[in-house]
Amino acid sequence: MISGNKNRFQGIPLGQQLGFLEYLVTPENLDSYRKAVDYPEAAYPNILAGECFEITVQKMKIGAFDSVTHSDRYYRPPVVDRRVQVTGWIREKRQRRGVDQTLVETFAVDEVGTEILRSAHVFQSTASSAPGRLGRRPSTMRRPAGAELLSPVVKQVSEETIARFDSANRALLGSSGSEWRRQSGNLHTGAELASGMGLSGAVAPGELGLAYLHELLDRRFGKDFRQGGRIEINYRRPIFAGDHVSAQGIASVASEDGGRQVWQVQLWLENGRGEQVITGNAQVTMPSPLT
Repeated sequence: MISGNKNRFQGIPLGQQLGFLEYLVTPENLDSYRKAVDYPEAAYPNILAGECFEITVQKMKIGAFDSVTHSDRYYRPPVVDRRVQVTGWIREKRQRRGVDQTLVETFAVDEVGTEILRSAHVFQSTASSAPGRLGRRPSTMRRPAGAELLSPVVKQVSEETIARFDSANRALLGSSGSEWRRQSGNLHTGAELASGMGLSGAVAPGELGLAYLHELLDRRFGKDFRQGGRIEINYRRPIFAGDHVSAQGIASVASEDGGRQVWQVQLWLENGRGEQVITGNAQVTMPSPLT
């Protein structure tokens, strides 16, 4: 058994703050983000910053981690020209199927104290990533009676797409980003480096796929998703430069209370080979109590 996280996190007690990240959302970097994800209404540029990853590598001084699962609860999109402040802590250390995992939580607010989001990531060492975490085909997704099949969001991911996303990320983080993120030639921008790691080409950051799922939900649920929505995803496969990807979902009303409908959405991001690279689910209350 390779226990990468256990060795790296063993000196940090549960509950201890991992680090602190701060960045300013300007009209320019919001526009840069929207162009990078090819969605002019995108509202959460902070999802591309990878706050959990950033504060983890700043504390641990390493970058060899995978985010296995990622969950968010959204409160308010960040306001342009306000600084966003993020902190995080270790909530749990555990072992799953012989692999050591660490649950990291983060909390983002702006400079006047407005809550933006709460996130949770499960990290494990890249070296200890279990083989066989493969995406399912959409035919395995359960479609409840009366469920709504969301209109897919289709994107072409090129090396230019990945580079544009990486550039927007750097601009947003500025000097707050980790050295690993700032250096050129990382996995997300260097096809040669990716090839040296046995991968077939440049790999897109997981946050890019998350942005496509955001667009899927935003187009259907609008501000009710942006203010009060929840999402939980599992990263199954890499997204490579050259991939055609399609964000898809099946939505159904799970309950009704006081005139509000609680929608459950099965989500997946599928590549052109029929492989699901990200799977997950979302919950949206309509109308949201936060809108």
